[in-house]
Amino acid sequence: MIELTASSLGQRQRELNFKVAETVKKKICFDDIKSTEEKSDVDKLFKIDVASEYRNIEYIIEILKCGDSLLISRALNCDWIFNDEYSHFMNPDYLHNEVFPLMSIKMKTKLLNKLAYHLRKESRNEAFSNYCKNMKMKSLALKFFLFTSEAFKLNLIKEDCSYLSKHGYPPLFIGNSFALAEGYLTTEHYIFQKEDFIDKLAYLYHVDENKYLDLLEKYVMPEHASVWIGCRLSKYIMTKHKDRVLRLPLMYVNKVKRNILLRYSTAEDVKTYIPALLPTLTRFWEYNFYAHNKDLFNLIPSDETYKFLKTIFHKTYGDVPFEMNYKFYYHKYYDFLTQEEKEQWALKHIEEAKEILGTNNDYIWYKFVNFTRAFPNIKKYILITPDPGMRSKMIMVLIDSIRTKEDLETLINYYYKRHNNENVNYKRDFLEGIIIKTSFIFQCDEPTWNVFNKILCSIETATPGCKFCNSYKFYFAIHNIIRGIEMDSTLMDYIDKSMDMNCLKRKLNDLNPDEQKSVYDYFYGYYYKKFKYSIKWDHDETVRSRNKYALYLKNLLQCFKITKENLPKEVLCFMNSTYCHFRYDDFLKDKKYEDNQKKSEKDPESPEYRLETLTDDCLLRLLKKDEEIKTIVELRPEIKSCIEQEWNYSITKFLKKIKIYYSKDLGNLFLEFFESWLANMQQVERNDFDDRKLIQNSVYAIFSIGNEENMLKLLLENVPKESKIDHSTIDKKLLAIQEAICRYACYARLPVPVSTILPYIKGDYVHFCLPMFNRYLANLTMPLCHEFIESILDAPLSVQKHGIRLAFTAFSAENLKNLLLNVWKNTKNVSLRMIIYKSLFDKIIKSNEETQNELYDVIRELNLTLYDEDQQEVFDLLVSYEMPKRFKGDYLESAWISVKQLPNKTKNMTIKNKLLNDIEKHMDCMNREFVLKEIEDHINIMLIEKGIEKTYTDLESSCNDCLWNVAATYIVASKTLDDSSKSHQLLEIILRESYKQWSLVSNNPYVVNKNSFIIIDKVKERSELSAYKFSKYNIQIFETILSCVLDLTLEREIYMTIMDLRILIISKKVITLENEDPDINRASNYVTMELVLFMNDLKNNNNCFTIFYNSIVTVITQTLLKMSSLLSINGHLLLAFVCKELLCMRN
Repeated sequence: MIELTASSLGQRQRELNFKVAETVKKKICFDDIKSTEEKSDVDKLFKIDVASEYRNIEYIIEILKCGDSLLISRALNCDWIFNDEYSHFMNPDYLHNEVFPLMSIKMKTKLLNKLAYHLRKESRNEAFSNYCKNMKMKSLALKFFLFTSEAFKLNLIKEDCSYLSKHGYPPLFIGNSFALAEGYLTTEHYIFQKEDFIDKLAYLYHVDENKYLDLLEKYVMPEHASVWIGCRLSKYIMTKHKDRVLRLPLMYVNKVKRNILLRYSTAEDVKTYIPALLPTLTRFWEYNFYAHNKDLFNLIPSDETYKFLKTIFHKTYGDVPFEMNYKFYYHKYYDFLTQEEKEQWALKHIEEAKEILGTNNDYIWYKFVNFTRAFPNIKKYILITPDPGMRSKMIMVLIDSIRTKEDLETLINYYYKRHNNENVNYKRDFLEGIIIKTSFIFQCDEPTWNVFNKILCSIETATPGCKFCNSYKFYFAIHNIIRGIEMDSTLMDYIDKSMDMNCLKRKLNDLNPDEQKSVYDYFYGYYYKKFKYSIKWDHDETVRSRNKYALYLKNLLQCFKITKENLPKEVLCFMNSTYCHFRYDDFLKDKKYEDNQKKSEKDPESPEYRLETLTDDCLLRLLKKDEEIKTIVELRPEIKSCIEQEWNYSITKFLKKIKIYYSKDLGNLFLEFFESWLANMQQVERNDFDDRKLIQNSVYAIFSIGNEENMLKLLLENVPKESKIDHSTIDKKLLAIQEAICRYACYARLPVPVSTILPYIKGDYVHFCLPMFNRYLANLTMPLCHEFIESILDAPLSVQKHGIRLAFTAFSAENLKNLLLNVWKNTKNVSLRMIIYKSLFDKIIKSNEETQNELYDVIRELNLTLYDEDQQEVFDLLVSYEMPKRFKGDYLESAWISVKQLPNKTKNMTIKNKLLNDIEKHMDCMNREFVLKEIEDHINIMLIEKGIEKTYTDLESSCNDCLWNVAATYIVASKTLDDSSKSHQLLEIILRESYKQWSLVSNNPYVVNKNSFIIIDKVKERSELSAYKFSKYNIQIFETILSCVLDLTLEREIYMTIMDLRILIISKKVITLENEDPDINRASNYVTMELVLFMNDLKNNNNCFTIFYNSIVTVITQTLLKMSSLLSINGHLLLAFVCKELLCMRN
């Protein structure tokens, strides 16, 4: 027995290592060491470490089977066991048969991860990769795949390219191999996936520059390039491979980082790029080509840009309008033009009068014409325009044409004389347009300002208190200041209460320097005077006034870009003292370096410091440093406080360490401490969250560091007496402990006996145990896991369903078969049946082929015993696409045998319809004898027994229709001559039985007659599906239909049906002949020859009626177009060839 006497954790670990080294040095026989009694975890770790030094692989294998996660993890740290010399143990077959059956799922996964990390021999990696793939552990298979041979990788890429693209990181499995990269890119179908893949392989550029760029150019479609390559690679391409960029500009301009492209490109380079980027003419205008590529155009000198754009436009698109296109106006390409060029361009549009901007919108062009010329013409438009809205828009055009202050004065005076009686909103738009679009308003003379004031007054009179009018007082205030005009009371009130400093900032550029100085001096003097006056008084109103005027002064200085040093001293002092109003204002911040002193560290001895730092990691650090363990023992009360104060406080790692290295001293102290919490705790209130946290942490700690005696004592003392929890009478402390046991008993490293935990898994306690189920599944060894699952399977239904779910993961296929069939037959609980069916279905689709084959018989048996009350989720799985294809036909057959017996309820009819549609969809997988029998039964019911006369609900009619669909698909899905013969017989039966009752009249007139034509149409439609369109039996099918129709009815009664069938047979013959390598010339020759024979036959038999000529031509046209579509040739061109040949034959 090993006893560690050192104090700190580090010293104890070193002491253990020293004892191991000493034992190895003395060469003590390992069998003697192995036979010694193990009283602690340290004893077990000692043996493992010695075995590792002795390279005793047999003992390590024993440890892997022991079930203790601590010991297994320690054994897996022996890296030498993964060496090639021990491959007779570490291989898939040995592990699968000898080791994995005795390991937990978690440890099995850990061992495989360790193997993937250490193995480098290609053959061993390939073996494990195949094993993991076969066991459906694809993520693990991918890890082994990384170090396999290139041939193996290529094969896997071809098999499972989609999985690699979703879950694999390309550089890991491609490495430096261009062959693998090309193999993947050849297999991948999606162009965007290819581009993303190549982008991830950018490191290959440093392996071989040209090969990587060749890959890029080969597999990335230039017009779809959307992922920019990195800055460094972009720089390399632009500096070392500029010739490639100039050769394939469309590719590289869309791939190279735009800022790098611009940095290393000249104007001449850009003139090569831009033409390559030109899209179709439609997209050029729709997506505003210039705006999208403006950064490229910016490299071209501004005086050349327009000329270059116009040149490449005409060179690419030919002689189509450029400046005269209406999109030229909407995209504002006219900004390239000078003022004179704009005017000429606009006048040309006016002269042509094509109204490309819309009907009666040619007046818009006058916005580009000088005011002198535009004014009289717009006035003419206004005189003949009754719509005031249109008149307002015309006035706005005149505003755009203003060039001087005289133009503005003329327009304002004109507007007042002719339009002052317009709607208030139009007048508001006019004034706003003048203010925003012109910069001459302050230069206008006094008469114009008087007129401006009159227009504004007319708005205010119409809408008293209008905020819009109030905002225009700003312009009058500025006008009065720069003209030296005295302010009236209205303007003074505006300056005092509502002055807009943002508007002043925007309009400063409209003023000359002298005017700006006048404005500044006026406002500065006014607000400073008001501020000083407010200082004399000290009450709430004056404080608010001081804040207001101080803010005005600050904003004024900011508006004129003057620093805070120009603020009066008393204002600045006030602002600094009024911290709450100005604390976040950048204007007042000192731009010099601000000394940010670090916060003084808390006193390590203070309780607050202790509570903040007593984390799991901190306790571990103390454990490593503490020389006498005294400090940690003293911290126990503070640990309790942390648990009470922090809802997510955890010391998991600390508890694990003391369990291993301090089991006899510190471990016992803490165990007693946690047990005392439970013993001394008073009654727990329902909402006392702190006490519940203490209970949960105490129970968790007991299961983490306690020995078997402590754990059994806790379990046996708190066993629930009843499965039902009576919350009104139960001891809340006891309930809290029971809940904690249910949640945390599974955290014991060596699991508690199953018999002691089973009494807790019942009734209302089950939902407390939910975490236990998954944890036991992952952490118990397979034998123990089976024992646990078998125990809860023999329990009430609420527990049993959880056992079944776990069984699907833990049990073998053979055990599952017996279990599931037994439970399925003995339960009518639909919830449990749904869990069984859904879990079995998922198990089948996720397992390897061997397991699938074993379990399929079970799900087939379940299908045959479905009944009406089963849940919808079960029936939905019957038509799932995930069922392996080799089972699909038999799966649907067994399902239909059961489902067709269900009562004709709405829910059941929907299920039947879905199932029949799926049977039709998977006809190639179906047993044709079974399908034929179902169709014959349907024919017998509907036609022979005259069931077609009955009245059906919509869902019942839909089900009948689905069965006719199945019949039609069965007929065209023939693969052999025998299949074809049976299909023809079935078709004849359907048609003959239908035509026997040709004139049958029921509730729906001539329903049998109608049904006959529907069946023919269904067969025709399905013969055109991609799976059957080239079938060599299609011709015989329609010849059979034609023969039956001719035998059973008079030709003249269904003349067009016969014509349609005859022409259809011609098309089927062409499809059969041309299915491998369609040629339009051969097809047209054959069609022409057959049509001539067809028409001659009609003539010779006196069946050619003038009244049907147009209908026959329509049928021929439609049939040949459909035939062309199936053959992927140009249908209209085929028709042209046929017509040409017919005309030549006539001549």
